[in-house]
Amino acid sequence: MRGLIGTSAILAEGGVCAKEQGKYWEYHDLAFSKKNLADDSHLEVAKELKLDEEKYKACMAGKKPKEIVKIGRDQGEKIGLTGTPTLFVNGKKISGYQEDIVKKAIDSALTQ
Repeated sequence: MRGLIGTSAILAEGGVCAKEQGKYWEYHDLAFSKKNLADDSHLEVAKELKLDEEKYKACMAGKKPKEIVKIGRDQGEKIGLTGTPTLFVNGKKISGYQEDIVKKAIDSALTQ
């Protein structure tokens, strides 16, 4: 097992391949709903969505998904992203799931 970061990268790559079959958002939503992720979780998600298995596996074996995920990661690092979720509200960076802080930042931005 590659660990959570590796598993997250594999799932992100799977999203690239699901997009090729027109099911990116379905893949995204199902992947985020999963608990106890493992390196092969992307295969489970693809099967549940009834993606064409041969096309999906061929895509995952290629360079494209890794390159696209790397570009996204590199762009995120350039603007200071260190994890997900990260939000910016009026230029203020909020890292991690902090509902109360996000709500206060949005409320404050709306009153300005």
